[in-house]
Amino acid sequence: MITAHRLDEIRSFHTALSTRYRTDPAAINALERHAVLSMMAELLEHAEETLER
Repeated sequence: MITAHRLDEIRSFHTALSTRYRTDPAAINALERHAVLSMMAELLEHAEETLER
């Protein structure tokens, strides 16, 4: 289960990353891409758990 704090962290990361991506798409590095994929997986897992209830 994702906590409210974790959702806030993900939202903050998304805002910062998308702002930088709009100004310079090449600035997004491999570590950040990995972080995005990990967060997406975490959110999908949370969504699946929610739907199962």
